[in-house]
Amino acid sequence: MRIISIFVLATLSFHFSLAQESVQSSSQPLTASSDLSRPANILKSNIEVGGSFALGYGSATGFGVTLNPAVEYFVMDKLSVGGTVNLYTSADYQTYGAGPSFTYYFMQKAQWAAFAGGSGLYNNNYASSYNAYSNLSVTAKVGLNYFVDASVAFGPSLSYTEYSMRNSGGYDPYQSSNISLLFHLSVFL
Repeated sequence: MRIISIFVLATLSFHFSLAQESVQSSSQPLTASSDLSRPANILKSNIEVGGSFALGYGSATGFGVTLNPAVEYFVMDKLSVGGTVNLYTSADYQTYGAGPSFTYYFMQKAQWAAFAGGSGLYNNNYASSYNAYSNLSVTAKVGLNYFVDASVAFGPSLSYTEYSMRNSGGYDPYQSSNISLLFHLSVFL
């Protein structure tokens, strides 16, 4: 738990320092009079570094904290692909996972941009009440970014995740799912 807390604080400190640097060095902040067809740096060849954070409660895991750092590369205007990491912890349950992700920005107006995306993760799960196990998860998300300037954005997102459980003998027919409300912060380079 202590390692995850240190990782969360280091990640947030890094993102906020990048955000402050970007705000100070930005020569043209995004305004309502900017080119509305292309807000911010969601253009081909740019990189998005960011992540999401959530507090929640699950019937099987209790109160927990989720952190999902991600890095994505824009392969074309408005479409980025990359990878994400899933870190979840509660009093007696931890999950660590990684896998590919993508984001598509489908609507833009002034300093706002709506997006949809997804990821597929391989997760390792550890709980005090039973043996460790692995699972695969697929997540779909929608959200809204508010661009402070052309390089820094934050906002809420809603995600739906489907899990396929796996034990030592293979995949069980058992599946579970959840819906999460997340807060995210991104820096566009």
